[in-house]
Amino acid sequence: MRPARLALALALSLLGVFGSAQAATAPGGQNLTASPTQIQPQLDAGASTTGTITIVNDGIKPYDFKSYVTAYRVAGEDYDPSFPPGSGRASDPVSWVHLPAQIFHSHPGQTTAVPYTIIVPAGTGGGGYYAVLFFETIPQTAAGSGVASTQRVGIVAYIRVNGSVALRGSVAGFTVRPLQPGPPLTSELRLKNDGNVHYLADVTEHVADPFGRPKATIHVQREVLPGTTRRFILAWDAAPAFGLFQVSATVNLLILGRQANVISKTQREF
Repeated sequence: MRPARLALALALSLLGVFGSAQAATAPGGQNLTASPTQIQPQLDAGASTTGTITIVNDGIKPYDFKSYVTAYRVAGEDYDPSFPPGSGRASDPVSWVHLPAQIFHSHPGQTTAVPYTIIVPAGTGGGGYYAVLFFETIPQTAAGSGVASTQRVGIVAYIRVNGSVALRGSVAGFTVRPLQPGPPLTSELRLKNDGNVHYLADVTEHVADPFGRPKATIHVQREVLPGTTRRFILAWDAAPAFGLFQVSATVNLLILGRQANVISKTQREF
């Protein structure tokens, strides 16, 4: 099923002046990476799906690792994440995701396929549900340090349950300060999700000189969860120390499925 475009939501401009999911390597040569960086199953209530997460030991030391599932929450417009334990209720997606209850051993250069199963209980209402599949090394104490180090990577599961799904999103604001003290040239875009399922925001910002000649393009894609507003900071890092520029941004809200609603075009001059 191909993604449907919810809308071309935004076209904004500025004329202003300004002047002057890979993990980091753990101590001891351990390094654990995972792919894919996220999973996005779309299921009916009562249905299930299976898949695998690929764990790669691209460090220089062997290690043991385990897998487990937590809830996925975000706070504020900057999406500060938290990973509380599951509630145990049938409606909690943490209880839907099943990973092997075992310890895996991985040698340098080894690839391990970890299977998972997602089972959506019958009677679950339509909408978006979210969890994180974590893969974490078993603590090892560095020689002579007495300090135990661990490393973990998380794969977010964006689960869409079919049924009564509300697909709604809007542009909450787009701001570019007319006078900025120096590079990078930055703008702030805020997107709101008024529905009950996540959407993928595909954002492109174009920077041009006063005569419309292109200078830079900034492109980002991020998920926006239901009931939240997410802030996007768009930055042209290679901007010169001084200049006069026009800045415009376009947004496509991409949602898995066949339904689509249209968001009206918004314009604002700076």
